[in-house]
Amino acid sequence: MLHTNTRILQGMPSHDIASPLRTLHAHERLLIEAVAAVLPADPAAQLRADAGVAMAVDESTLLVGFVLAGHARPTPPGDHPYPVDIEVPDADGEALSIILFADEDGRLLQLEIIRWDDEAVTAPKWDEATFAA
Repeated sequence: MLHTNTRILQGMPSHDIASPLRTLHAHERLLIEAVAAVLPADPAAQLRADAGVAMAVDESTLLVGFVLAGHARPTPPGDHPYPVDIEVPDADGEALSIILFADEDGRLLQLEIIRWDDEAVTAPKWDEATFAA
């Protein structure tokens, strides 16, 4: 059986949690907009439209999935990162890599936070994010 949040991301019903969806946090919207700003016009417009309807599912403390109203994920599922390198310093100054993923249809899928030294992420300084295409 699939994990509950995976079922939700794939558009499948999951009745074992009451309300797993939440609205996007401000820093998630900031990151998505920054990625859209460097994409070609059509993918940028789609990413902005997706952000406008997306609900978030916290799959873990380091992985956020996005559910898009009216969009059924492709089968078989697959993903690819948007072509933007994002770094955010953690509270202790250690760099965090942020990867925003699209599904096979080019639709917003997930946001992953990676801390390369294997320490716990404490408090990302979202307002100090840097972006490189």
